[in-house]
Amino acid sequence: MRYLNSFLYIIIAVSAVGFLSANAAAQSNDQRYPTPVTRSEIRGRIDARPIGDARLTQHFYVFDGEQGDIFVNIVAKNFTGDIDIFVQDGLRPLSKIVFYADYQNNETGRVLYLRKSERLLLRVQGRTPNDDPASYVIKFAGSFLAVNAADFPDAPELPVITRSEPVRTERQAREETRAETRRTETAPSRAERAEAESRPAVPERKEETAVVRKEETPARKDETPAAPRRETATPRAPEREAARSAAPRTRVLKLVIEFTDGSRIERPMTEISRFSVEGETLVVLPKGGPIRRYSMATVNRVSIE
Repeated sequence: MRYLNSFLYIIIAVSAVGFLSANAAAQSNDQRYPTPVTRSEIRGRIDARPIGDARLTQHFYVFDGEQGDIFVNIVAKNFTGDIDIFVQDGLRPLSKIVFYADYQNNETGRVLYLRKSERLLLRVQGRTPNDDPASYVIKFAGSFLAVNAADFPDAPELPVITRSEPVRTERQAREETRAETRRTETAPSRAERAEAESRPAVPERKEETAVVRKEETPARKDETPAAPRRETATPRAPEREAARSAAPRTRVLKLVIEFTDGSRIERPMTEISRFSVEGETLVVLPKGGPIRRYSMATVNRVSIE
């Protein structure tokens, strides 16, 4: 009998740990896909960000409320930020609760009155001021209504970025671009080579000699001296090549995305239709290709070079 009771205690403990882990993993940071509240209590956790990262962590929840008073009780620990409640349709604010981190638990409550049934959106936005994680517990009562999780679509999974090629530093990329530009400038084009080969070689000294002889020939008395012919100096092929190489080259701009794990993606801007940041997601729309989405938590820097 004693062994049976111990076995039951172990099963209950494992089930509780699994439930808490599933509840913590269900925290959504996308306003378009909030976490449905299926019970009258929410437990959340906010981990510390790396040093120098001043961004705030956001969690979104959705629930319903009937006509009447909704009682909200919040207990936060090591949390600096605010908790807002909106009407989901139009994001009309109903309440805002501000917290400052302290060594003790901060507990407060609010009472919300609804004139009619509404779908509400709850946002937890803040961070931990130190290396310890922050936690919060939110309890609902009164005219609160839990929602069915099956009625809400799951957030799309972000693509996993794998390193398929060695990461090049910014200095190496610049040096390779300069070397390629030098090779392009020094190598003669196919049209220039064909023009140089097809041009007949004209002996310049013979022309000068013929001109001198013509000028030295004495003019007759009944003839008027002809005006000396001016010869136009045509630029030689090396001079034309030097002039063309001195012309400014068009620069090819690239969209550069660097990730926190050291990987890097480069795409010419001629292949990119547009890119933008929507919430916590970097959206890149190529020309004639699928839309690429990257989580801003994994992006270190985005630039055009």
